[in-house]
Amino acid sequence: MVKTFHTLLLLCILYLMASPGYGRAQNHVNVHGTYDVENFLPADYNGNSQNWFAGRDSNGTLFFANSGGLLEYDGVNWRLTAMPGGQALFSLKVLPDGTIWVGGHDEIGFFKADPGGKLVYNSLGPTLPDSLKSPGRIRKIVLFGNNLFFRSHKYLLKWDHKKWTVWKPRTSFYKPFVVNGRFFIWEAKKGLLELKKEHLALVSGGEFFKKDAVTAILPYSGKRLLIATWDKGFFLYDSASIHPLPLQTDIPRIIDAAVLSGGRLAVLTYSRGLFIFNKGGSLAQRLDSRSGLADDHGNHLLAGSGGDIWLSNNLGISRVAGELPYTVFKNNRGYSGKIRGITKHKGKIYLATSDGLFMQTDGAGLPFRPVEGGNASAWFLLRAGESLLAATNDGVMAIENGRARLLSTDQSKTFFLLSSRHRPNTVFCGTEDGLARLRLIKGRWQFAGKIKGLENEVRNMVEDTNGLLWLGTRNAGYLRGRIENGQLLFRPLTVNNSRRAGANAGLARLKNGIFFFSRLGRLNRYDTLSGRFFADTTLLGKPARVFNISHDPAGRLWVLRHRDKRNQYHYARWDGEKYLFDEEPFSKPLPRIAQTVYIENDSISWFGAGSMLIRYKTRINPGPGPGYPTQIRRVYFRDSVVFHGHKPAENMRVPYTFPHPNNALRFEYARTSFLGAEGNRYRYYLEGYDPGWSAWSTETQKNYTNLYEGDYRFHVQSMDVYGRINRSALFVFSILPPLYRTPAAYFIYTLLLILGVITVDRVRSLQIKRKTERETTRKLQELERINHARGEARRQIRKNTSIDFHDELGHILTKLSLMTELARRASRNNNDVSRYLTNISRGIVDLTTGVKDFVWMLDSEKDTLYDTLIRIKEFGDSLFEYSSISFKTPGFPQSFDKIKTDTTLRRNMTMIFKEAMNNCLKYSGASEAELFVISEPPLLEVRFRDNGGGFKPDRDGGGYGLGNMKRRARKIGATLAIESQPGKTVVILKLKPLSSQNTPDEL
Repeated sequence: MVKTFHTLLLLCILYLMASPGYGRAQNHVNVHGTYDVENFLPADYNGNSQNWFAGRDSNGTLFFANSGGLLEYDGVNWRLTAMPGGQALFSLKVLPDGTIWVGGHDEIGFFKADPGGKLVYNSLGPTLPDSLKSPGRIRKIVLFGNNLFFRSHKYLLKWDHKKWTVWKPRTSFYKPFVVNGRFFIWEAKKGLLELKKEHLALVSGGEFFKKDAVTAILPYSGKRLLIATWDKGFFLYDSASIHPLPLQTDIPRIIDAAVLSGGRLAVLTYSRGLFIFNKGGSLAQRLDSRSGLADDHGNHLLAGSGGDIWLSNNLGISRVAGELPYTVFKNNRGYSGKIRGITKHKGKIYLATSDGLFMQTDGAGLPFRPVEGGNASAWFLLRAGESLLAATNDGVMAIENGRARLLSTDQSKTFFLLSSRHRPNTVFCGTEDGLARLRLIKGRWQFAGKIKGLENEVRNMVEDTNGLLWLGTRNAGYLRGRIENGQLLFRPLTVNNSRRAGANAGLARLKNGIFFFSRLGRLNRYDTLSGRFFADTTLLGKPARVFNISHDPAGRLWVLRHRDKRNQYHYARWDGEKYLFDEEPFSKPLPRIAQTVYIENDSISWFGAGSMLIRYKTRINPGPGPGYPTQIRRVYFRDSVVFHGHKPAENMRVPYTFPHPNNALRFEYARTSFLGAEGNRYRYYLEGYDPGWSAWSTETQKNYTNLYEGDYRFHVQSMDVYGRINRSALFVFSILPPLYRTPAAYFIYTLLLILGVITVDRVRSLQIKRKTERETTRKLQELERINHARGEARRQIRKNTSIDFHDELGHILTKLSLMTELARRASRNNNDVSRYLTNISRGIVDLTTGVKDFVWMLDSEKDTLYDTLIRIKEFGDSLFEYSSISFKTPGFPQSFDKIKTDTTLRRNMTMIFKEAMNNCLKYSGASEAELFVISEPPLLEVRFRDNGGGFKPDRDGGGYGLGNMKRRARKIGATLAIESQPGKTVVILKLKPLSSQNTPDEL
């Protein structure tokens, strides 16, 4: 055992001699000051005070295992997602796909975003075997390959997404680690184990750690690992040897560790806060509750890619800024008062403050001590050759070998010192009552007395190329003059039509001229031709309100200005023709407004802001790439969250659609750039609404109301304080049209329009039709009236003619008949005469009958079908009255009286049935005859039937035979049929359809 110890000791000594890394503690003065610490307490994030573990997703969003649930922070807003039953979380692991695995007390599960970007918890408790239902507190989760490992005090569990594998220690497990593709875990009283082929075995030399828990394993260089232990510090392990890592300070009870940018090492302890070591092993900073941490007790350390450190502790969460561009030193460094002047002389920083003069001493953390004899309130420091001069309330002092020497007791309160370029070995002093000067005599500065001609307080001065002095006074404004014979000859200058510049009147002689500035006005230059000032646009490109300009002979320049409601600091360098300004000189605004600036070199500048001394690193590497992307964290519609931000909105498969009425959307966005987070700026563009990108601003939300229906794409970009613009975030959505502007509505509108056109057309057509019908009816009625009048006239003529013809011809025939009858009676004895007279009498009778028929046909009052049938009946009655034939008719429907007939129909119809009756009487030998009508609308048949011997078509009666009958039937459009057989003869006349509307002309 002793031999082994000596061997290890020898190896350690050899390693310390050879190791180029942390083993070489540098013995230089540490100029780093207090790190920027920001604490988040339960009141800030609305959760439990205890935070156990932290993780970060691919977008830079931070997640914390909190005793109240899953806590997240996007750089703008906090959000707490409670566990079922309010369980506490003790560990988490964020996977590349955004899944967040968590461990609680007897609980294992994961959070995954749903389609709306909301985190939803899924428990794996039901999948645990019965023997593992109480695994205890899950203290750490690691991903190894595709498998997840969960460590509790009792078990190491592996979940391969299908089944569980369990390792149970003989004593107890501590933290598992996955480093360089290897899985390690520490077991008490056994040492450091490695998982190989589902088997845990000691690594080579692993038993070395069996008595001291391994709390962190970090990649170091090559295959070597840096192992942190609970009590014994750090060791370098390479499978063949184990060497302690020497650090400047011993660190007991290490909880966690991480390697930072630049090779720095961050170490979190159980009760002593955070230690940060340089790569050489020297202590760069120790942070605890006295220097800003919320709690000395740490639970977990998460190092960010930007150099920031997040500490989970029992009182909240602490963020320690990474490689800040500035370091703040407060007056607990050995100085006091408000800083008014800063300079570096012979390698040390000197301060002029309201409490006196202070100088840097040797030691870490930039300590100061008062300059001996420099207790008077000081205003300005000037390096003049090998000496350092100070303007104080007691006058001018020379600082030599750490002591302040008052140059003369006959001095006034001095504010400003100017080394003359035109008067060698001369320094001008701006005092409360004018000007004074110093001279360098035999290597020592001595007071050379006051300059006459001015009794006003001089706060600032410059000397131009002609040796003229330009003065900024408290009450007399700006003055320009020259010194002759110990007296100042000057003339006042007017700025903005006023000679008063105020107590803060400032001047600066730069490479391109003399500039004048004041808190009360803008930056000005003087025109020697007009003798007036004008607003300058050559330095900053446009008129600006400038309250301080600091420069050095090398052409370096700081301009402190007020813009956009905040103070800005611009750094520039002279390129031989003009000043070249850095676009974004500050990666983070200073905590307070700086009253004085000292430019040490191209990389380092010092600011005095109240009692703070600030060391600013002009050139700093912000890191590769544009940083984490902009995130759309939440989208509200009518004050309800519709998108929760836990997955990129542009990856949504289906765009969001929102109803039109009262649409109001609010977009909240963030960028997880914590270095100078208050300087992060955003711009947005709603494609389909905005004309283009908005101006950059620090606002992290945007509202839109009453958007018109359509498709929209909301873009948002962010720019960090380094001016790096990253990829924009996108949210695609649509506003649905109101019901009255939907496609269905437009379809209905179109349909209604078509129906309206059709209806109007139909109504118009109907109106035209009705008008036409009315016009036609009117014309028809007029025509009917005319025809009726004509018909009435014709009927009247016919009637009159028939009456006249009847009366006249009837009278004549009656006379002839009477005379014939008398002649026949008178010639009874003469047979021949009697026979001729008898024939004449018969002829007269036939003529009378024919005349009656003719008169009847002419009579317009006898023009119906009923009248025609009655006339045929009367003929039959007359014909068969004195014969042996019994003639009968069953009667005719009275409705026939409404059916009009014309002369042609009446005549031919009458003649057809007269012929039939004559044939019956002459040739049939019948005893019975009948005239009847068969009416089956629209058909109408008039029949004459007898029971004689049949019809003799070859016989003629008076020349009117069957041919005449058929010819007459055709004339009236009827059909004649004769059914003849012994004992029965029927003459059938089938008339065309007749109606009551028929007129004589139509028929």
